[in-house]
Amino acid sequence: MKKQVVVHPLLFSLYPIVLLYSVNYDFFEFSIVFKPALLSALLAVCTWWAASLVFSDRKRAAIFVSALLLGMYSFGAFREYLVRGGEGTQVGNKIALGVFAVALLAVGFCLKLKRYTEQWTYLMNFMGTVLCCLPLVNAAMMSYRTLQARELLPDRQAFEAESPITAPADAPDIYYLVLDGYGRADFLQEEFDFDNSDLVSFLEERGFVIAQKSRANYPMTLVSLASTLNFTYLDAVVGNQMKDQPDRRFIRDLVRHSRTVKLLRKAGYSIVNVASEYYEAEIDGADVDIREWWHLNIFESTILSMTPFPWALTKLGWPILYDLHRDRILYAFRKLSEMPGRPGPKFVYAHIFVGHPPFVFGPNGEKVNRATAYSWDEGEKFMAAPGASRQEYMRGYGNQLRYLNEKLKVVVDGIRAGSSPPPVIIIQGDHGPGSRLSLYSLEGTYVRERFSILNAYHLPGVEEEVLYDSISPVNTFRVVFNHYFGTKYPLLADESFYTPFLRPYDFVPVGPEELVAGSDEAGTSP
Repeated sequence: MKKQVVVHPLLFSLYPIVLLYSVNYDFFEFSIVFKPALLSALLAVCTWWAASLVFSDRKRAAIFVSALLLGMYSFGAFREYLVRGGEGTQVGNKIALGVFAVALLAVGFCLKLKRYTEQWTYLMNFMGTVLCCLPLVNAAMMSYRTLQARELLPDRQAFEAESPITAPADAPDIYYLVLDGYGRADFLQEEFDFDNSDLVSFLEERGFVIAQKSRANYPMTLVSLASTLNFTYLDAVVGNQMKDQPDRRFIRDLVRHSRTVKLLRKAGYSIVNVASEYYEAEIDGADVDIREWWHLNIFESTILSMTPFPWALTKLGWPILYDLHRDRILYAFRKLSEMPGRPGPKFVYAHIFVGHPPFVFGPNGEKVNRATAYSWDEGEKFMAAPGASRQEYMRGYGNQLRYLNEKLKVVVDGIRAGSSPPPVIIIQGDHGPGSRLSLYSLEGTYVRERFSILNAYHLPGVEEEVLYDSISPVNTFRVVFNHYFGTKYPLLADESFYTPFLRPYDFVPVGPEELVAGSDEAGTSP
């Protein structure tokens, strides 16, 4: 048989990354695969070199490395299957690792026979090529279908047709702090037995107005931010043509390139983006992009969680995914405290995981690592983990808020003390908690929990009457632009819409009667 060129270790190192992208093609731009793909390929090459020293044959070593890569990237899925299948977390870990080790030993033993090396090389080259190509073809086909559907969208230029704004001579810095999943004080008191009056009093003493009856316009981060940053309801932008489409790229583009950012940039503001773990929540083209290269986004942490490395490092005393998540949250707070030193005027945007799983802080900053696998899941998916309960969710949520509230206070005082003229500071939950959330249906969601949000405004010179108790995020930047930049945007009616996670353009109205305490409507009662 003709000698084969060995490429399959590289192909198998790329396959899990390409597969994850293809399954979630609508969540991510293709560029997000480059960093993990490069690191995975580098790992494959280094392991191949080391295995060549053991086997004294590059082709047999390559076969061993490909088997190793397949086993390595299968570890997380196999472990989760065993854990969720009732075997228990610790048993699942041991069985998954045992099968993984036995498979590698078996492959190593077979390779010692030194037969059929060329045939195995040909077969694995072929398998690796097919495995890498099929997900990419699928993603390309789905993208093409989505592009066809997007041709039905309204003209965005017409949506954005408006005159540039002019900043006043003493233009204030504008801080927009999105605290993911941060609920409203009255709801947290009644349902979570969490007293948040200390933070509310702190903010009010520093000139904030708290919208005591505010509710989110949408229940998911992406659609909520798209609406707020474009200060409009999304049905006005996308119509009904995309109702059944899963592709989130159009809405993500509304976040990445929003009207708010475009108007402020034209008015002479510099744009500061404090990077978020949640890839979709970031804005593009910031003048200052604050991030550290070792911080993982959701795509990268998912890739890492496929492998045995997080489990092994946790056993060695380093819960890497939890530590990185903790560091990312604290890093954002640290950097926000430094912002007043940057020359203005500036628009500072930060999306921070404060009220969203995984809950990684105790009430005094203690490190908390959940017994089950690291996960961002909430609602019904959170409850599917072995031993999970709503009590665990509420306890973790409250403990984390107690600690991070203190960090938030430091940030607020630092921004106010270091800013001249007095800054605009908006602190907002993009949605409420998710202990009773259904990602797929309104009927399974306790809407009062999901839509009750913290909404706090520090708007120097704005009369409190403008910031009425039930003002919702869709009107946030209408108020800011009207007061500080002389625009005349009419305030919109404060409405709420449920959107299924996989159909972000399917806007289901949620009536006000469903958002008050004591509702007996289906899906809303405790």
